[in-house]
Amino acid sequence: GRWIPRNQNFDTVGNAFMTLFEISTTEGWVDVMYWGTDSRGPMMEPERDVFEALSMFFVAFIFVGSFFVLNLCVGVIVDSFNEEKRRVGGDQGYLL
Repeated sequence: GRWIPRNQNFDTVGNAFMTLFEISTTEGWVDVMYWGTDSRGPMMEPERDVFEALSMFFVAFIFVGSFFVLNLCVGVIVDSFNEEKRRVGGDQGYLL
């Protein structure tokens, strides 16, 4: 048979970056973790829980990646707030 690649995979560098970005947003990370722990190698049939240690990577990446995405969002919000505050007229208390 033929292998049908999944949407999230690590086959190329670009796909790996997109998969890691999706994992950092906590979208579908559990499925990717299960696929990773079941993988045995290229062109080999998956076997359930053959590489369980890989799940620690995914959990650690969730913590680090989620904090990065959270800090990025907070940074954009604070920057937009400061820009709007400057545009309105400084420290006159309009937005506070």
